[in-house]
Amino acid sequence: AARSVGVALVGLKGTALHRLGVYLPGDRPMADIDLLVEPEDAPAAAALLCELGYVASFEQWKHQAFKPQQGEAVAGLGEHRDAPINIELHTRIQERLPVSSVEITARIRPERPQPGLNPYPSIGALMCHLLLHAAGGICHRTIRLMHLHDLALLATRMGPRDWEQLWEDTSIPPWWALPPLLLLQRYYRAVVPPAVMARLHADCPALLRMRAARQTLTAASCSNLWLSALPGIEWPRSLDEARQYLHSRVVPSAESRKERADMLQTQLWLQDQPWVRHTQARRLVTRLTRPVPRTDMMYVVRAALDGYLQPA
Repeated sequence: AARSVGVALVGLKGTALHRLGVYLPGDRPMADIDLLVEPEDAPAAAALLCELGYVASFEQWKHQAFKPQQGEAVAGLGEHRDAPINIELHTRIQERLPVSSVEITARIRPERPQPGLNPYPSIGALMCHLLLHAAGGICHRTIRLMHLHDLALLATRMGPRDWEQLWEDTSIPPWWALPPLLLLQRYYRAVVPPAVMARLHADCPALLRMRAARQTLTAASCSNLWLSALPGIEWPRSLDEARQYLHSRVVPSAESRKERADMLQTQLWLQDQPWVRHTQARRLVTRLTRPVPRTDMMYVVRAALDGYLQPA
C-alpha cells in the first residue's frame, strides 16, 4: 500500500528482527508495529493508515500512535492474541535519557529508500536502535527481558564491522550503549567482544558506569514494585542537566502533562487508578512519607490473582 502512494517506510525493531529470520512467526509478541517515515511524508503515511482502517490515537514527542477502528483492548494478564495491533509512526529515532535526547535517525534511514517497506541499512544500524531503545527502558525502569533477548540473538550475527557502527557518528559517542550491554552480559553468555565493551566503558560517564555495573533486570523493569521518585537520576551527564531533570520532576512541563493525560485515556492499566490523578505536589509528598507501589506492576499483580480471588 505504501508503495502505491510513493511513501518510503522503515519497519523498526521487532518487524526487522522477524524480517531477518531472528524469530519465527509467532515467537515474539508485538503489541504494536513501529514505522519510520520522512517528516515530509508523515501526513501521507497517516492518511494511508486511516485508509487501512486505523484512527489517530495520540501524539507525543517520540511518535504518533494509531489504533484499529475495530477492536478493544483486552483486559488480562500479559500479551493476548486478540489484542488489537497498534501502529506507531516515527519521524525521528530518539530517546530522552532522561532529559536530553539522543537521536540516531541518520544511521537508521536507508541511503536510497524506495517506496514501500525498507529494511535497516545494516545489522549494525538495527543493533544501535535496539540498544538505544533498551537504554531508554533502563533509564525509565521499563525494560523487558524480551529486549535483552533481542540483543542476545542479534549479537550472534554481528561482526567487528557491525559493532563499529556504534561509533559511526563521531560527534555522538555511544555512552548510552554500555548499560544495556552490561545488563545483557549479566543474564546471557558473553556475546559482546571484549574490545567493544572496553571502548564503551571509556565512553560512559563514571556514575552511570558504576550504577549500571550493579543493575539487575528486576530493578530496571516494571517488576520493581516500588515507584522511584527520581528514576534515571544517574543518567544526566552534567550538573546543568541534572538540575533540569530535578526541576522537571517537581514542575512537569506542559508537554509532560499532556502526555500524562493522553496515557490516562489510552492505557488500560492506568484507568481507575486514583494515584495517577493526584496533583504532582501530592504525589511528591506521598512518596516522601511512604513507599508507593507502581500502578503498572499492581495491574499485573491484580490480573494474575484475579482468578484466585473470585468466589467459588
